[in-house]
Amino acid sequence: MAIELFSSDVETSRDIWCKYLNDYEKTIVQLSNDKRKPELIELDSFWRSKLKDTVQTRCPTHIELKELSMVMRWKLQRGKMRPLQRLVDSNTNDNVIAASTKAFHELTLNNWKEAMDALCTLKGLLFLAYRSMAHFCNISSLLI
Repeated sequence: MAIELFSSDVETSRDIWCKYLNDYEKTIVQLSNDKRKPELIELDSFWRSKLKDTVQTRCPTHIELKELSMVMRWKLQRGKMRPLQRLVDSNTNDNVIAASTKAFHELTLNNWKEAMDALCTLKGLLFLAYRSMAHFCNISSLLI
């Protein structure tokens, strides 16, 4: 399945990507039901729409600990459980705000490495930060 997403035929590849994107919400519901993870649907909605709207209203732009905790729960619900949730939750809200404020600022300057370095100062975020940078980049586009 994944290999077909990267077909050498651009037209075919685009059609396949569109098909999978159109099935995304149905797949999340099925994954939630199959793995008995009822929280996944709510967390996915939070990740895909509410977080962006919330962060967009803040000046300076930042994320808070409760939101970061939800992002980690969303990530872990979609894959294998790891002991990262406790690490993420052990950060202080002040540290999360400071690190994410710096990261969003660096993104507005197109300083990707510095943004990642800022996020990776938080406990439990090294893996999450690198996996989730694309979403944070989408949020940073609101600042331009």
